[in-house]
Amino acid sequence: MRLHPIDKVWRLHSGVDLAGGGCDGPIWAAQDGVVTFTGFDRNGNGTITVDHGGGVQTSYLHQYASGILVRAGDQVQAGDQIGRVGSSGQSTGCHLHFSVIVDGSPTAPVPFMNDMGIPLG
Repeated sequence: MRLHPIDKVWRLHSGVDLAGGGCDGPIWAAQDGVVTFTGFDRNGNGTITVDHGGGVQTSYLHQYASGILVRAGDQVQAGDQIGRVGSSGQSTGCHLHFSVIVDGSPTAPVPFMNDMGIPLG
């Protein structure tokens, strides 16, 4: 839980915010998968979602339209650049909001990725 910086209410922050090299910094796919969504969510956050199979998805938020470099249906490999860091939607500055969803539930991304051998930050 955290105090949302824009809405000023306490809510679950179901991901981790990464500096990502500032505005236009590269965003890489965390693992091999298929892009299932690109576009803007109901809060105006530029979003890319990748399905990695086995019930695991990752989402990458806050890109501008020009920073979304993939389309739904694209196959991606771990380390492929899929976007550029932005500050769209509910954001107070350029950064990447990275989340991991396992079997439909948000999962703490830092320990999950550490278990995969991929340290964040």
